[in-house]
Amino acid sequence: VMYSYEFPLIAAQSAVYAIELTEDKRERTELLQAALRWAEVIARECPPTTGRRWKKEIEETLPNVKTTGGTYAENYGRAISFFVGLYHITKDVAHLQRANMLAREAVDKLYVNGIFRGHPAKDYYQANDGVGFLLHALMQLDALPGRWRLAF
Repeated sequence: VMYSYEFPLIAAQSAVYAIELTEDKRERTELLQAALRWAEVIARECPPTTGRRWKKEIEETLPNVKTTGGTYAENYGRAISFFVGLYHITKDVAHLQRANMLAREAVDKLYVNGIFRGHPAKDYYQANDGVGFLLHALMQLDALPGRWRLAF
């Protein structure tokens, strides 16, 4: 399957994973530059909102999105995981602070009546909205200063 849209958070995470797997100092430096660029891009887009891809369709399907703001659980999860990984690599507290900020927003917007929903504009849980990614990322964050090793 060839998807017709970009996956920026997956690309950002991939840069972090590649750094962790690479021993070559030059390659690690290049990968770190890419990861730091992704960090700037993601930080610039905070707080998360409906992106430009599918914006019209999402706003038609979920009219409350204009008032709730926020994004899908998977997006929160992948962004939190990215910043936790970047913190482990750089030890820069700013990345940890960004992860915590995103986690706080995700919990505030998505945790309702004892369960995470997949999007702030939905009043129900839907498995394909990526709640599992969010839960995984929250465990990564909770595991600090150690490391939660199961990557997604």
